[in-house]
Amino acid sequence: MKEFCKFCQETEKELWTLFTSIDKDKNGRLDKSELASAFERSGVGVSNARLDRFFSYIDKDHDGLIDYNEWRGTFQSSPTSSVINDSEQHAHIP
Repeated sequence: MKEFCKFCQETEKELWTLFTSIDKDKNGRLDKSELASAFERSGVGVSNARLDRFFSYIDKDHDGLIDYNEWRGTFQSSPTSSVINDSEQHAHIP
């Protein structure tokens, strides 16, 4: 059980680190341009349509911004393979 708790803490830390690295204006929310820039920095080409689908999938309240709870909930609860193809799915977004 102790190992599982440690795993959960590390996962949470990694999600937070990734989120904050994408949040260039440091306002605690990601906009579509920040997400597009993150894909670009990682060398992953994502079409506008695919970016729109991916962003919409994460932006649960559809306010045009992704907060950490939406980010965390998406990556802890379900795969994104239906939104991003396999080659994009395995890329690290700095």
